[in-house]
Amino acid sequence: MEPHEIGIPPTPRGRVAERGLRGMLVRRLLWVPSLRGLLLLFLVLCLGLMVFVRGIHPFLAIHRPHNRGVLIVEGWLSDEDSEQVAELYQRGQYVALLTTGGPIHALSRRAAHGTYAQLSANQLAKLGITPEEIFVIPAPQADRDRTLAAARALGIWWAAEGAGWAYADLVTAGPHARRSWILYRSVLDEQVDLGVVGLQGRSYDAAQWWKTSAGFRTVFAEVIAYAYVKVTGY
Repeated sequence: MEPHEIGIPPTPRGRVAERGLRGMLVRRLLWVPSLRGLLLLFLVLCLGLMVFVRGIHPFLAIHRPHNRGVLIVEGWLSDEDSEQVAELYQRGQYVALLTTGGPIHALSRRAAHGTYAQLSANQLAKLGITPEEIFVIPAPQADRDRTLAAARALGIWWAAEGAGWAYADLVTAGPHARRSWILYRSVLDEQVDLGVVGLQGRSYDAAQWWKTSAGFRTVFAEVIAYAYVKVTGY
């Protein structure tokens, strides 16, 4: 008789598993990690978490501009962001600036502007951008997928008015950049070579975003939104 561990009956050769309750239950041998295996798994998970925490913000806040052609601005950006946009436009070799965005809520203190596209255009004109170089492309009312609605409105305008512009940069707020870039590229398709600028705000330190509530909320909201775009396509 072959030796076996105390308390565990030997399994006859060729017998895969024991069955009971008229075949409704089956007894099998199960491999489980040892203490060493659990420690290794824990270390791998910790390493994966560190890579995620360090790498997710640069991934979302993608920065890949052409610095020429047309600058496309998402109109809901803050006043601070608008200042960065104005500096970017004046430094780059841009020939026109397009503002996008849908209606502003009637109870907002900025409701008088009508749309975020118009709000952004007004802000940038005050910051020194020549009004003749600003094109306002308002989007229709959208209760959801507002970025996609703005991109589609721009796509319709571009098909009629944008011929001759081979390059453009989309500028938006930090971690929102990759999602917006995906949606705008899907709409503009091959009409233009679209770059992207993810502005870095001052509400939190991008290199240590997890240390502040503002950074934590912003990044995880964009992680979920990015996953939604990848799953649904919009």
